[in-house]
Amino acid sequence: MKKPEVSNNQTLDQKDKQILRELHTDPRQSVADISRKTGIRRDTVMYRIKRLEERNLIHSYHLILNPDALGLSHFIGVLIKTIPATSSLTESFEHQVAQLPNVTHIMKFMGRYNYMILIAAGSVQESNTVLDTIKAIHHDFITDVEVMNLVDEPKIDDFSALVDLL
Repeated sequence: MKKPEVSNNQTLDQKDKQILRELHTDPRQSVADISRKTGIRRDTVMYRIKRLEERNLIHSYHLILNPDALGLSHFIGVLIKTIPATSSLTESFEHQVAQLPNVTHIMKFMGRYNYMILIAAGSVQESNTVLDTIKAIHHDFITDVEVMNLVDEPKIDDFSALVDLL
């Protein structure tokens, strides 16, 4: 899955930052509420949100589920090393892995391993089934797999703190 095109070095003024902080607090709140909380005119808030979306500074709005509440409390990280391959083969692999419902993240790296895939499952058996499915996708494409059990999450980032870096 490709990220949207974004031009680098985009700057945000204080009003943009205030709006983004409010959206981070509650992305479902109305433009009128954001206007009231920030002191920025409603029309200005609406225009700026639209502009932030068009500039791809706001990637998307989405729901974040609690996996534990869904009975998915077993997490593993899978490091995968692959053979050098054509872009069509790597894209096919990425697309097929992305379709697996237990796969929450796919990250592509340069280095010893090419991918890290995060899997949420209800049990060790379920995560093993997902892992076996991943290994079977273009089985000659994968040369090495290392599995790590998640034991703690000291930080989970939604990238909202990046607003303060600009």
